[in-house]
Amino acid sequence: MLLGLILLSIGTVSLGSLAVASISQVSRKTKDNWEYSRKEANQGM
Repeated sequence: MLLGLILLSIGTVSLGSLAVASISQVSRKTKDNWEYSRKEANQGM
């Protein structure tokens, strides 16, 4: 029982950190794309 709880908590923590990492990666990529498109628009003008 205790071992199962420990494994469950470890799995939850690792899943949470994975979700946080993927979210931060996606937001960084979106920010890079936005800045890149803004630069392109500035050069176009």
